[in-house]
Amino acid sequence: MRKRPFVTFLCAGSLLLGASGCPDPEGKFEDFQRRFEEIGPKQVAGLCAAAQPDAMATGSYFFSLTPTVSPNKPAPFIADVQTDGSDVTITLTPVNADDRSTVITMTAQGDPVMPQTFGPFPISNGIATLDLVDAFVPGDSNPLSENNLTVQATLEMAFCSDDPSILCGTFVANVTAPFALDLEGTFAFQARENDMNPEPPVVDCDGRQADAI
Repeated sequence: MRKRPFVTFLCAGSLLLGASGCPDPEGKFEDFQRRFEEIGPKQVAGLCAAAQPDAMATGSYFFSLTPTVSPNKPAPFIADVQTDGSDVTITLTPVNADDRSTVITMTAQGDPVMPQTFGPFPISNGIATLDLVDAFVPGDSNPLSENNLTVQATLEMAFCSDDPSILCGTFVANVTAPFALDLEGTFAFQARENDMNPEPPVVDCDGRQADAI
């Protein structure tokens, strides 16, 4: 049995178990995203000294997407990052949330899981807004429950001048299937050395790390 964090915010517990009919505790996603857009870039720029990236940022990263309701256990992915300094494209391959090493190639229901590519997204002053449309999070990568999730997510990402091996920022997301749920949190892309995943991984621009496995 996989261990899951206890989620305390209004109605999330029942939603994560697959219940329906619960009102959205954050209001409409459009309002949620609007508030993020108003503060997100300022938060990122304040936490991470952004600099215009170049092709040196291209490579393999460990991507930790960490919702506020699961602050110590992220949804993990291996990310291939491609950039020429003016835009960035990412390809995400989901990884098991419990061991943070096993690549997920099949859901628990036996359906194949394929890497997903998003972008290119323009870069301005070291900041890129990544819109992940219909991103798929298999149950084994989901830190909140064992549900397979389809997610619309907006990530405000900084290329860090003080540590070029880290790309990080904040996100908002709307789970669209199998239920509706709004999330927010932090994320970090951490360069993989010799194709090894960092343990424990960084989860935000402050350099905070996830709990060790």
